[in-house]
Amino acid sequence: MPEPIESLSIMVSHSKADHRRSLRSSRRAVLWRIRIVGVLVVLASLPAIALGEEYVWLGGMVLLVLGGALVARSLLLPGAIVRRLPASAFVPHRLEISSVGVRQSTDTAAVELTWAEFREATRDRHHWVLRHKVDGPPTNISRRHLTADQDERLGALLKELGLLA
Repeated sequence: MPEPIESLSIMVSHSKADHRRSLRSSRRAVLWRIRIVGVLVVLASLPAIALGEEYVWLGGMVLLVLGGALVARSLLLPGAIVRRLPASAFVPHRLEISSVGVRQSTDTAAVELTWAEFREATRDRHHWVLRHKVDGPPTNISRRHLTADQDERLGALLKELGLLA
């Protein structure tokens, strides 16, 4: 078993692809719900279109367009958000992980979060996703900036803290 992290400090620089992956992994459930609602609306429109009566057909077409828009929006939303990110989102920052918490800092600002502020942690192919007790966007730690040993040690620390099931 790897030894727990005493202190880990790395420089992190995010690309647009990193931000898109992060948004997809942290908002996956919401995006799937939007897709499912869109598909259901499209399916509800098909009988109305098949009837062929003037006003019923028009209502079916409106539902078809609305459902298609919901599905398209759920697929395009992460990319649209990334295109609107300020330049500061791409500034390299230092990420420090210790037994006390996580600290992210740039030349001008720093954010410190203790482990008590998180309710759970999950790991996907690209990120460690740390969800806060208070609703809001999760903290994502990109796994590509960690070595295999650091990734293992972070997993052990999160498991020890009870954040990782």
